[in-house]
Amino acid sequence: ITVGTSAPLGLQPGKKLIIKYPLNASEPSKDNGTLVAPARADFSSERFGPVATRNVTRPPQLTVVHKRRGFTTGKEVYPAGGLGRYEILLVFQNNSDSALEDLALHDVVPGTFSLENSSVKSSLSGDIDSSYTKEPAREGTHITWGVGRIEVGERITVQYEIQGDPESEYKVSDAQDYHGATFGEEVDDEPNLPQWADENTRQDESDFSMPEPEPVPEPEP
Repeated sequence: ITVGTSAPLGLQPGKKLIIKYPLNASEPSKDNGTLVAPARADFSSERFGPVATRNVTRPPQLTVVHKRRGFTTGKEVYPAGGLGRYEILLVFQNNSDSALEDLALHDVVPGTFSLENSSVKSSLSGDIDSSYTKEPAREGTHITWGVGRIEVGERITVQYEIQGDPESEYKVSDAQDYHGATFGEEVDDEPNLPQWADENTRQDESDFSMPEPEPVPEPEP
């Protein structure tokens, strides 16, 4: 980054020059746990004067936080005891690198059936006290179970029963369609605060690829 090429900065003694720029990594490797950011400044008090160089004594470093979203879902329909009664199982597992907020599982009960009972379980904490909401839909009744936060590796299971008229025409395939899940942002348990590399483990300047200072143009006669 070069500044002050067209005119002097006018930086008075005791004043600061702050430069901010974004740093993005596309598909970073999970092997990189820490990134050290050394810096070098080349400056001159005169436009065509000698160039001085200063390096950062303790480079700042950042802990790399990987946020990859991943999850698996599933749905199964089983005949339950009694005619016209079926048991349905919804599964959502968080395979992301961080916890997720505001998880909700959705399903649709066919129009000729009614929801009898339901339960929500977590692979980490067991039974969850979760309520559900109902909304009329074209296919039947839209049911939403609000779960909330789901941890890394946690599996949420919703189990419920539906009851319908045994004389009515019904195909199990009508209830096997998965109607999805929604969730919010990733959870940052610990803030990624700036740190500084230890002076004892600081890498030598030759270990980093630094740009060479631009040559000073010759003054015009």
